[in-house]
Amino acid sequence: EEVKRRGIIQDETEEVDQAAVKRTQRLALMSEFSGGRGLAPAYIKQVFQKFQEVDADDSGLIDYVEFCQVLEQEDSPMMRRLFQLFDKDDSGEIELKEFIVGLTNYTSAAPEDKLAF
Repeated sequence: EEVKRRGIIQDETEEVDQAAVKRTQRLALMSEFSGGRGLAPAYIKQVFQKFQEVDADDSGLIDYVEFCQVLEQEDSPMMRRLFQLFDKDDSGEIELKEFIVGLTNYTSAAPEDKLAF
């Protein structure tokens, strides 16, 4: 019984550790992308508008090439990692809502201002 309980606790601890590592990696990646400054609310609004322009078929989805166009960045390892950060289901596409919500997690705006997005 004690050994079983220890195994469960160890599994839960490992899951928490893995989640913390992933969270740290996400923060580091967004910090690298934003130059350590966080994303300004005006930038997120600009990205929202650009997403809508690039999404020519109005599907609410963009692929990696369109993602780079939206962020006005060239293909790079950092951009590929950033795309994977938002492509939660590994479909090769990102939904507008997930993208904007994800970006607002890294904004420099106050919490009450994030609600305005």
